[in-house]
Amino acid sequence: MQIFFSSLHTLEQYTFSVGNLPQDDACQYCAASNQWVSHGYVYKQRSMAEREVVGKRLLCGKRYGKQGCGRTRQLYLQSIMPRRRYDLSQLALFIVLLLQGAGVAPSYQQATNRPCGDHRHAWRWINDLYSRVGWFRSALAKPIYRLLDIPFRSRRLQILLSSLHALLPSTENFLNIQHTQQSAFC
Repeated sequence: MQIFFSSLHTLEQYTFSVGNLPQDDACQYCAASNQWVSHGYVYKQRSMAEREVVGKRLLCGKRYGKQGCGRTRQLYLQSIMPRRRYDLSQLALFIVLLLQGAGVAPSYQQATNRPCGDHRHAWRWINDLYSRVGWFRSALAKPIYRLLDIPFRSRRLQILLSSLHALLPSTENFLNIQHTQQSAFC
């Protein structure tokens, strides 16, 4: 099933046609493909007063004669990282700054506009990205034989940054990777 969409318009078109989806868009729990019901929007809280639509929810219907399992599935815009506070563009800026040789803490601070000293989440981003190195390398057209020569970096960070540099030669690729791979970037 498609998870990431290029715009809210294409996402809404997809959810309007959930009654006649093909068999490969079946529920992963009960294998029913004709039980989906549009079930509202997914929001991201931007501030105390502002929230933004970042996706939609689908329900595998269990009521009104439908035989689904009652579980929900969330669909997102391609610029959103599911279950994350920041968008993919902020993670992309973080990675670009790291590739340019900046430190982890200053890169995180600049990407997120957080105050100095509040960078413990940067290491969580590094750990989450490192856990996806296998996925990054399997998406490459050819294997990596040399690591990037970035001074003062751990071997683990050099492996991660070499993989990301080979996978994402330009910043436009960050926004399209989730849409084409249909898997969360981080």
